Amino acid sequence: MTAPLLVKALNDYLRLELSNYAAVQGKDGTFKPPNIFDWSTPFKDPKPDPANVKKDDFPYVFVRALSGIESGPEAGILSSKIDVLITFGVYSISDDKSSQLSADGAYDLINLMERVKIALLRQGIIDRRYELSMPYKWEIPDEQAYPMWFGQAFTTWNCQGVIPERGVEIIHGI
Repeated sequence: MTAPLLVKALNDYLRLELSNYAAVQGKDGTFKPPNIFDWSTPFKDPKPDPANVKKDDFPYVFVRALSGIESGPEAGILSSKIDVLITFGVYSISDDKSSQLSADGAYDLINLMERVKIALLRQGIIDRRYELSMPYKWEIPDEQAYPMWFGQAFTTWNCQGVIPERGVEIIHGI
């Protein structure tokens, strides 16, 4: 149960940290904090058709556990490493009618990604049990589904693993 608890703890932490972040401005002039989605976005296609996407879903962040490894034991306790993918999305239409592409979306995306990176690196340990391991790697793919912009961060978290119960009879169903 370590990976799902880590994802939940990260989501809760990011909801709190990003609750006052609203750098992406909509056409109507309102500011909105990013949505924090659990495990995936409402649209399942990694490169959705812009015509079928609700703009209200943007900006967003979602956290998903990718893989894990147990090692040890050291001092009788196993340790866990969990690889986590953090995905970011913003929606930005260019005001420049002569160009379809706009750097505004790229800046909105990188600002959101930087805000999350700084929050995680500053905190270091989430929920008093999940420690961020370096390196913190992020990327913005070359191909973007304009007017949507996407980026990802790859993180590894250290945490205590299962404590072996040796010499103890476990009775199930009680």
